[in-house]
This record gives sequence, C-alpha cells and structure tokens, in this order.
Amino acid sequence: CALPISYNDWMIDFCSVAPERFWGLAMLPLRNIDHSIAEMERCKKAGMKGVSLWIAPPKNQPYTSDFYERFWAAAQDMEMPLSMHINALAEPREPNTGGLLWLHSVNAHKFELMSSLAQIIGAGIFDRYPKLQVAGAEVGIGWIPFWLQEFDYYSATRAPLKQDPSTYFKNNI
Repeated sequence: CALPISYNDWMIDFCSVAPERFWGLAMLPLRNIDHSIAEMERCKKAGMKGVSLWIAPPKNQPYTSDFYERFWAAAQDMEMPLSMHINALAEPREPNTGGLLWLHSVNAHKFELMSSLAQIIGAGIFDRYPKLQVAGAEVGIGWIPFWLQEFDYYSATRAPLKQDPSTYFKNNI
C-alpha cells in the first residue's frame, strides 16, 4: 500500500528539520511482514523513533498469531517502540452501541486496546521479546488499574503466565 510509505516519506522529511525536537512514528499496516520489516528498517535509518500499528488487528489474524513473530523480533532488535492509536483499525468495525454511534468514542477504542494488549501479554510475546515496547495512544488511563487487577486475578487461575500481566504492563507498555 503506497499510503503508509508516502506518509512515512513526509514524516521523515518533516522531522529532519529538527530531529532533536520531532520524533516521528512510521505507519505500518502489517499485511505483509517482510514489507513491514523492510519499511521499519528504512524508517529507523531515516531517524524515525518508532512505529504506529493497528490498535485492532484483523479478526482472522489476532496478535496471538505466529504471523507476527518476525515483526515482534525485528521491532525489538531495532529498538523501535510500537504505538497503537485509537483510529488505527485493520478493518472497519461495526460498533455494538445499540444504535447510539457516539458510544463508540466512549468505549470502543479502550476495548480494542484492552483486547490487543491482552493478546500480546497472554500469548507470551513479552516473554519471547522482553525488550519490546508497546504504547497506547489517546485511550485514557483510568481503566488501566482495574483492568490489570482483573487480568492478574484471572490469568493466575486460568492461564498461568511467567509473570503477572501487571508486571508485563509495567515493564513493556
């Protein structure tokens, strides 16, 4: 897709004016992992500081899929933090808002980030790539303590992980 590359070219040019002040994020759609890794490497060499990817991956290819393994490894090796923004959906979603479409802005992006982070933590991605860093953008923070409390509680009995989810969150998110 030409759009992310055009955007990345623009962002590289924009940030080059004052690289000590402007820290750009490359856009990567992740449909083709080889292309995404090559574009991430190109953007890293051009001074970009991280990448922006889907807050919600395609339904048929969740972040638990082995499809992303080489990408996680490359992001860690290149020390490129990953950012998930509220408007970065892999595919259009029909919000379950009971006809009140504005409710999507209230809760959908939080649910999408919760799901994606839970997939990444639950699939052991941070165990395999302990230096991988992930950020959520424009999703608020008030929900995080309760979510982590619940995540720690349920993972302890239903899906034991090497560490509590809250520890992964503290170290990698």
